[in-house]
This record gives sequence, C-alpha cells and structure tokens, in this order.
Amino acid sequence: MLLLQTIHGHWRWVLALVAVLVIVKYALSLIQKSRYEGIDVTLGKAFAAVVTVQFALGLINIVGRLSGATGAMYRQAWEHTFTGIIITGLAHMLVPMTRKRGYLVGLIIALVSLLLMFVNVATVRGGWIY
Repeated sequence: MLLLQTIHGHWRWVLALVAVLVIVKYALSLIQKSRYEGIDVTLGKAFAAVVTVQFALGLINIVGRLSGATGAMYRQAWEHTFTGIIITGLAHMLVPMTRKRGYLVGLIIALVSLLLMFVNVATVRGGWIY
C-alpha cells in the first residue's frame, strides 16, 4: 500500500505539468484566436487520462486506509475522494466543452481543475510541496 501511496503522491507532478501545458496552450490559442486543432484534443485527452490515473490510485489508497480509519481521517478521506470525483469529471469535460464552446471555457475548466487539485492536496497534506 505504501508503494501506491508514494506513486499517487508523486503522480501529482505529472498532473500539474500536463495541466500547465493545457493552460498555456489554451491561453495562447485564445489570445491568437486560433482554430481548435488536433494538439488541443490530444492535450485535453492526456489531461483527462492523467487525472483518471491519479483518481484511480487515490481510490485504491483510500479503500486501503478506510479499512482501519475512524473519526477525522474518515471524513477527510471522503472529502478528498469527493473532490477527486469533481476534478475527474471536469477533466473529462475539457475536450467536448472546448470543442463546443471555445478556448475560454476550456481554459476556465483547466484552471478550476488545477485550483481544486492544489486545494485537495493542501487539505490532506498541508501544502502542495511536502
């Protein structure tokens, strides 16, 4: 279980990198008024995949920890999981909403996802870097 927890903890850096790439690409495309391209779809799908892997790893960790957890840890684990569900849902909305509504909506979704990621890690660990 410790190995999965370690991978889950370090995977957040991959997640942050892909999120920053999406945000930078969408912001540049918005500023340049570019058409929606294949790279945008690829980045959006990569973002959704990375978030899904993070959520799956986290879910496995939570199930393992909840078997012996009580009290505050129990509540905190469920809050962390619920926020992960929201982030995963937003990540999977990125490509269709950007395709349909444009880069501004995609940029907002990516920024909200990244903000929720930071808050989610901070509530569990006390900060993004620990």
